[in-house]
Amino acid sequence: MQVVGEFLSTPAITMADAATLGYLDDDVASYGRQRMYGSFGWAIAMFFVGIALDYSNVFPNHPCGTIHVVDRNYMTCYAVFAVLMCCAFITATQFRFKEVRLAQLWFSRLESWSRDVSKFVVLVFWLFFLLIKLVLVNEDEHL
Repeated sequence: MQVVGEFLSTPAITMADAATLGYLDDDVASYGRQRMYGSFGWAIAMFFVGIALDYSNVFPNHPCGTIHVVDRNYMTCYAVFAVLMCCAFITATQFRFKEVRLAQLWFSRLESWSRDVSKFVVLVFWLFFLLIKLVLVNEDEHL
């Protein structure tokens, strides 16, 4: 389950950055401020979650019979995570983006891809040409 969660959450930061830049439009100078406030919010939340975790325990009397051992109740972390993810989901539903036609998007991707492929083909051609040249020069030296 953890692997699936990590796999699905991998593009989240990139998508959030792209959405933020798209939402800021021409005011890209504000992007740094957005990131800074996000970092401050994360730091404050982790500070309070850490305090809550330090004061939470599941087993005041440890089931293994060990004296003075207390396990932490990590359900506190999961509960805070669930609440913050619900807040993030509600916030994300409030964003309004400009409509982009699917055909324009695919055409721009196709055009970019064709430019990259043509550069690659030219590069392969020149590498092949140099390889043939080196082989012919080496054959001439052996004759």
